[in-house]
Amino acid sequence: MTPPEEERHNLLLKAHLLGHFGADAIVKTIHNDNLHWINIKKDALQLVSNCPECQQFNIGKHGYHPPRSILPDGPFDHVCIDLGTLNVTSTEGHNFILVLVDLFTRFTILRPLMDKTAVSIANELRDIFCTFGWPKKLSSDNGTEFTNEIFNSLMETCGIDHRLSLPYNPLGNSTNESFVGIAKRALVKRLQGKKDEWNLFLPSIQYAMNLIPAIRNRIMTTQRIDNEYFTKKHRIVHQQFPTNSEVMIKNVNRNSKTDPRYEGPFVVHGVTKNGSYILTDKTGALLSRDVPTSHIKLISTDNVVNNRADQQQYDVQAIIQHKRNNTSNYKYLVRWKGYPPEYDTWEPASSFDDMSMIEQYWARRNVNNNIGKRKRSSHTNLPTKTNNLNKRSKTK
Repeated sequence: MTPPEEERHNLLLKAHLLGHFGADAIVKTIHNDNLHWINIKKDALQLVSNCPECQQFNIGKHGYHPPRSILPDGPFDHVCIDLGTLNVTSTEGHNFILVLVDLFTRFTILRPLMDKTAVSIANELRDIFCTFGWPKKLSSDNGTEFTNEIFNSLMETCGIDHRLSLPYNPLGNSTNESFVGIAKRALVKRLQGKKDEWNLFLPSIQYAMNLIPAIRNRIMTTQRIDNEYFTKKHRIVHQQFPTNSEVMIKNVNRNSKTDPRYEGPFVVHGVTKNGSYILTDKTGALLSRDVPTSHIKLISTDNVVNNRADQQQYDVQAIIQHKRNNTSNYKYLVRWKGYPPEYDTWEPASSFDDMSMIEQYWARRNVNNNIGKRKRSSHTNLPTKTNNLNKRSKTK
């Protein structure tokens, strides 16, 4: 039997809310009631794709753009830097190893550092560049030692294009991380128990890494094999996500199984030269970081910017109270930022873009309930002791 068109959405929604299952389960549930219509699967897919809970918790297919190798024009055209440590302080007070690699020749420079402050790193780089020349580009990770005012000033003054790898993305600075590992493994083999003299062996380790061409050739061969394996084992996305398309991003701060797998939705604002994406939230504000392709789940390629222009967004200052409605779902009394208490409104959980405010509200209520229980238990014991004392005094 074919239901009227105006009833179909409610039928789909009712079947979906049984357990937030996928489109196949929705269609099967409706078919069990002897109902069907043309494009029922398409309608079910559309419903699931627009469900906020499913967007946050459903596992999506992660894609990667094809690996791209950095191709410098010549020696010291593009270098990358990173820090390593053996967690041992040398007799001269060194704690870190500065590793600089020329991406054209794979020439490696190792320097011991007492600390990883901005001044120490800037001074060491100045000495290296004054000896070997100033590069056009320098790549590093997002460590605070490379993203501070002093380091940025050095890059700007010297005209160096500083490129940062993406946070939460282990593929961003893989070349230098591999050289850090080679240097540390070679170093620990030379120590022979005298760990606090590791800094004395750095020059010989640097000499060996640059003298033996097998190391450089093996690394380049390994990178080629890794690229082939990566392309074979991962889902490669050759086309970029369209501008103004709607996406969810991986929740990199997920601490428990009950936390959402994805955050959002966000809108694709643009693409960087490194292939990462610039996103905006529902208010149109730019996300504070760029996002790699592997962290993105596409929701819709429709232009959602115009649709969002008419949707007003308000900031939540606090959740005051809660209550349950007839469907056993909670509603929350919301105090809006910048508005007096008389503007408080009751809102369902679906009105919140982020569940963290609700989670914090319940966490605080549970703490208060536990404190109340402890106080009540202590009060109930006091009268008993007092009565016993009174009885004993009367007996005497």
